[in-house]
Amino acid sequence: MAIIESSRRRAVESLLEDEAITADLIDEAACPLLDWGIAQVDRLAEREEDDEISPQQLEHRLTALRRKMKYIGRKAGEVPPEAQAERVRALIAEIELPAPVEQTSETDKNDV
Repeated sequence: MAIIESSRRRAVESLLEDEAITADLIDEAACPLLDWGIAQVDRLAEREEDDEISPQQLEHRLTALRRKMKYIGRKAGEVPPEAQAERVRALIAEIELPAPVEQTSETDKNDV
């Protein structure tokens, strides 16, 4: 448990210290992005604690999370400051959308 908490703390600190994530954003837009990132770290730490993912998988996913956050920060930074917070929320919502489920049976295809 102490190892997981230590990993979580380091991961959160790395997000908060990475200025590239929020460099293009005003504070009101940076806060929801960082809050979302911290929530993602918490979810990943829980999965590691439950042995659903290995420490190596955790690190890989944290790297992917930082990349996503930087992307969101850059894209939201392209809009006027007053629209950045809403753009951050919209981009997060897009990322969190579930992948479409492919239909496999003929019955399902006829229902469309």
